[in-house]
Amino acid sequence: MKEKRILIFRSATRILNQTIDALKREFPLSRITVVAPFAAKDALSQDPLIDEVFPVHIDGRMSLLGIGLKNIFRLRDQRFD
Repeated sequence: MKEKRILIFRSATRILNQTIDALKREFPLSRITVVAPFAAKDALSQDPLIDEVFPVHIDGRMSLLGIGLKNIFRLRDQRFD
């Protein structure tokens, strides 16, 4: 099975762990990257199921457009599944 590159936007913290857990069960060879505010970077980096934290400055609600075009292009270059 080919390794999947999965991108997750951290929005609701209380369901994030359940979501990552389910993804790792379904795709055990997956590489999971979480887009999250800088304030959450240290905590998320401690999770062994998360391979990379992509920290962003965000004002207000977490959304694709809210992270800015520069970050969108950086994420696109990583070619997530």
